Amino acid sequence: MLFEKGYTPWNKGTKGVCKSSNTSFKKGMTPWNKGKRGIGGEAHYNWNGGITKISRRVYQMPEYKLWRSTVFKRDNWICQTCGERGTYLEAHHLKAFHLILKEYKVKTLKEAQKCLELWDITNGVTLCKDCHNLTKPGRVGGKKK
Repeated sequence: MLFEKGYTPWNKGTKGVCKSSNTSFKKGMTPWNKGKRGIGGEAHYNWNGGITKISRRVYQMPEYKLWRSTVFKRDNWICQTCGERGTYLEAHHLKAFHLILKEYKVKTLKEAQKCLELWDITNGVTLCKDCHNLTKPGRVGGKKK
């Protein structure tokens, strides 16, 4: 019945444009939210003065990314605990990252750049996600207690 001779499809001649009259956007009209800003920054309920923890900011530094990739290359992209390869890998600081930041009283990114212990590849090891979870306090077998 759909493709019988003489049958005219319901959408013939529409050229892919919605023909209904109740569309919210029409050509030439400006969107309702043009020029308006979303609730962010100081107006957001979770705003805390624009302060991001130094550890979060260090993870975004090119030096950290270079340290991480160097540790992976040195360990040949193999988990050093279970020997697994081809899985999601994480670079683990043998001496805890937050302890290094605390010990050297790192408060800015410039201080982090100068802290040689953060970027020492002998302080790093390649681990798969499950083995890395075993190194975190309060975890047993890769799952939280």
